[in-house]
Amino acid sequence: MKYLDSPDWPYDLNLMCRHAVDRSQGQLIDIHIEYLVDDQLMQHISQRSSRLRRLTLACCYDISWEALIEALKRFPELEELHLIIMPSVLAGDIETIGISCLS
Repeated sequence: MKYLDSPDWPYDLNLMCRHAVDRSQGQLIDIHIEYLVDDQLMQHISQRSSRLRRLTLACCYDISWEALIEALKRFPELEELHLIIMPSVLAGDIETIGISCLS
């Protein structure tokens, strides 16, 4: 069995996600991503998905707090945000996320 972080994994999942976002042509409404989000991928999604309503990020260890906040500001229609095992988000950061989603 091959694992996602295995060097012989035959697919570039980050690239596949970028292509899926691009193919949505700005109509992406819901995305659930586990493990592979980094600052660059989050920026790519936020620049091309202004109609996003639901975002779930799980176990994304390579995204910075700053990149997440900047991306959230670009989702004016965001209704649901699920952050599951996100070390870059601390308990006190939840209020900041709420404020950035309102502005």
